[in-house]
Amino acid sequence: LGTIAASKLIDRVGRKSLLSGSFAGMALLMLGMAAVPPAAPFASAANVAGTVGYIAAFALGVGPIPALLLGELVEDPRARSRAASLAMATHWACNLAVGSLFLALKQNYGLSAIYSGFAAVAALGSAFAALGLPKENK
Repeated sequence: LGTIAASKLIDRVGRKSLLSGSFAGMALLMLGMAAVPPAAPFASAANVAGTVGYIAAFALGVGPIPALLLGELVEDPRARSRAASLAMATHWACNLAVGSLFLALKQNYGLSAIYSGFAAVAALGSAFAALGLPKENK
């Protein structure tokens, strides 16, 4: 559903704004989850709500927009296919690293530290999308 909403919003809001806002939403949700004390009676509900919100924020921009950017950033079709392969390999390598290390990191540092780290990465993504991407052709 988020990707369908993104397809409607991208022409109105613009890819840079949508991508930056998506990352910013992800960062804010992770910070919110990091702030919830683990022993709080509402911690489980807050983590579920934060995770659903995080996925929705991802689906509105970070999920679909990078595939659209590839065609704009890499003009040569042969180079574009190599860039897409590299991007997907990097994406899955990061997924593997997060999935493999999550429980050990949680045990050693706690959820708040992990959520704060995810928030920092998302905030960097938001800044890069806002400042580092080329201007849009409208």
